[in-house]
Amino acid sequence: MLQVDEEKIVGIGLNKTGTMSLAAALRMMEYRVSHDSESDKPVYYDSLSGKRHPRLDKFDVFLDGLWWTDIRAALRVFPNGKFINTIRDKQSWLTSRMGHVLRNRMTGQSGWKHENSHLAAAWYDKHQADIRSAVNMQLLRPGDNYLEMNICGGGGWGKLPAFVGKPQPDTPFPHVNAGKLTLA
Repeated sequence: MLQVDEEKIVGIGLNKTGTMSLAAALRMMEYRVSHDSESDKPVYYDSLSGKRHPRLDKFDVFLDGLWWTDIRAALRVFPNGKFINTIRDKQSWLTSRMGHVLRNRMTGQSGWKHENSHLAAAWYDKHQADIRSAVNMQLLRPGDNYLEMNICGGGGWGKLPAFVGKPQPDTPFPHVNAGKLTLA
């Protein structure tokens, strides 16, 4: 497994939890942000197999990739990383995710087209339990290498600037892609 010594910011929150807003906020703070799960899959797989993917040198931040699927692997690959868990109320997350699946089916867009809400709910619970376990084991240490943000619940800049060591921009926090569920 590859070990990336430089500090990177790694998103470990599930999709549909405000990652687009977090990406916009970090860009405002002059970070080079990758928020592309398809392009970041090879970074994840290469890192696990011990190879350094060129995208690791191109970006400071990786959001919405596969790192959230195995928190312990993310911690081994990025021992000096800063990990941000974007959270969202479970029912709100399920509604957003199911809406996204339905829109993809109706419009023929690529991405998720099949989803079982019961399995998704179990997946959500397991992910949150994995995060809590890593915090309890002090692998993720709030304020040190771990920050939790509830952007969808109205959270804004909060502790983010201090966590990443940058000044807070003089503009409101960018809440993007916060649309209502529409299927038409």
